[in-house]
Amino acid sequence: MNDKNGPYTRDESQAGGPYNHRYVTKLLQNFRSHAAILEVPNQLFYQFELIPSAPKEEIEKFCGWEVS
Repeated sequence: MNDKNGPYTRDESQAGGPYNHRYVTKLLQNFRSHAAILEVPNQLFYQFELIPSAPKEEIEKFCGWEVS
């Protein structure tokens, strides 16, 4: 699956997007994680296309949480 000419290969010259739409569907909006947590996968796997979309009250509800 990881060969240079396989169906999952990224090809910027391809019309309609860099991936063959018959094989790859990218889910770009993330509704669960804080943007800081998504930075690494966004860089490594999504070419900075990942969109952090979680509601602020959900992703920050444990910020400042005291552990006893």
